[in-house]
Amino acid sequence: MTSSPTARVLKADGERMTAWRTMEGLQYMKRCPALWLRAAQKVIPAALKSYPFLARFIDVTTAEGLYECYDPKHPLTRTDKRECGQNLLAYVRSLGLVAGGEHGIWWATPHLDYIEGMMSSYQFSWPAGHLIRPQSKEQRFTDPWGNQLPAWSEYERWGIGYRYRIPLWELVFHDCVVSTWYWGDSSDWLLQAAPEVTDKKDLFNILYGTIPLMWLDPRGAWNSDRQRFVRTYRLTSKLHEAVATQEMLSHEFLTPDHAAQRTRFADGTVCVVNFGEQPYTLKVSNQNLVLPRYGFWVKGPRVEQSRVLVNGETVTTVRADGYFFRETPSEWVLLRRMDGGCVRVEAFSKRGTVRIDLSSATKQWDRKSMLVYSLSSSGERRGQAQYEWLGNGRIELRVGTGWSSKSFYDILWGGRTRHPYRDSSAMGVVGCNTGKMQGVRLRYVLQPGAESASFAEQWRAKSKCCQGNMGYNHHLR
Repeated sequence: MTSSPTARVLKADGERMTAWRTMEGLQYMKRCPALWLRAAQKVIPAALKSYPFLARFIDVTTAEGLYECYDPKHPLTRTDKRECGQNLLAYVRSLGLVAGGEHGIWWATPHLDYIEGMMSSYQFSWPAGHLIRPQSKEQRFTDPWGNQLPAWSEYERWGIGYRYRIPLWELVFHDCVVSTWYWGDSSDWLLQAAPEVTDKKDLFNILYGTIPLMWLDPRGAWNSDRQRFVRTYRLTSKLHEAVATQEMLSHEFLTPDHAAQRTRFADGTVCVVNFGEQPYTLKVSNQNLVLPRYGFWVKGPRVEQSRVLVNGETVTTVRADGYFFRETPSEWVLLRRMDGGCVRVEAFSKRGTVRIDLSSATKQWDRKSMLVYSLSSSGERRGQAQYEWLGNGRIELRVGTGWSSKSFYDILWGGRTRHPYRDSSAMGVVGCNTGKMQGVRLRYVLQPGAESASFAEQWRAKSKCCQGNMGYNHHLR
């Protein structure tokens, strides 16, 4: 939405305030905050009619300071400016939308659900706001005005360094609003120039109980390194589910070089991480746990996870209710309890087999009725699979030997084994009172060799039931 010249902020010197500037030199101007709400009321409802999103991100508003406007048509004090921002965000919330803001500021927390950028320090050595990816640590950049940006060493020390960083924002607002990284400083932004930064950012997310930010574009991890993308998700998602609404009670440096750090949350969850090159030994009860570089140990009432050295090998595990993840240099195993009588397995191993423990994901199972089905990558059951029962809920399965050839299984028992191929769902609503069918769709999967029949009856209009034709696609798998 464009604005007229008179809608721009007028400074005390009589000049109109500038705003965003592209790398090509295109200069935007600053709309006066006194007009923000009016613009939002015009733009957002119209956009929702075409694109019924569930969330709205409000750029810039919470990333800038307070200022005044001297235009007599829309004068503004600094207090007015803050209140205009609060009114804008409150309006977004009133539409039932998840509200997000940039960078973050204290007065916005009652009105925001998440903040993009609070995890970043903005000591960038590249034009992060303009989404320019460094190709190496040595590459130098200038900003849109031609000023040279700091060298990589400055970002490494102040931007992502752990020695001087204290989570003051999270200590105050962790239980109020969700924080993540800046879009041009996302978890996977530096995969080419400095892939180790992604590991470091995962560690900060674990330590602070916050969420990562990942890209789905061709150069982002989703397309360039899918396993890296999923690993970051596995390491951070269950922890954040557990502590998102919990107050961060404390943050501590555990070693003189600040490499080992600890946070505590109101529900009792404790997070310990090691940024250092040297292993850190953590004493837990009567155990000595050795955390390698980028290792961690988390224990709380809803989640437990760790990355520790076991016989010289780095072993990563995440445990939550109905959920178990393990990664070693040679294997990857994920167990998820789906619903009653089903555990889903995703795994690969360089050995070609994995041993899983059902008790990691479910408290009960029935060995006598148990069946194992192999799945396609989209989750459709293809047929029964062989497995070896090792006793006490432990099973050995044949799996692919790498990420691209990983295997998927459903382990079923009880009533779930009676109709293992049945997968039916209905989409849409039958308008029986209007005599019209509004897009009802049924989907089902049949066991190979099974027969099926579908039919529809047509009533007259006076019956006030559905009329119309019916078609179906029948696929045997």
